[in-house]
Amino acid sequence: MTQRRRTVGRLAGWGALIFFSLFVVNVLAGKASVLAGATIPVHAGDIAEFLMLLAAVTCFVVAALSREAAR
Repeated sequence: MTQRRRTVGRLAGWGALIFFSLFVVNVLAGKASVLAGATIPVHAGDIAEFLMLLAAVTCFVVAALSREAAR
């Protein structure tokens, strides 16, 4: 059972990293477009940013709890 928890924790950790990376790239792209005075064709809106951050935090909590339970 602990091996399964470690696997879930590892997958959730990667998921948190991916979602947070997407969030950071989106924020940096938005900041660059404001500084350049241009518009970018692909930009997530406020709700999408919130959902990316929520998914990152949720995956991080699942990873932390499953790794703690595996100890």
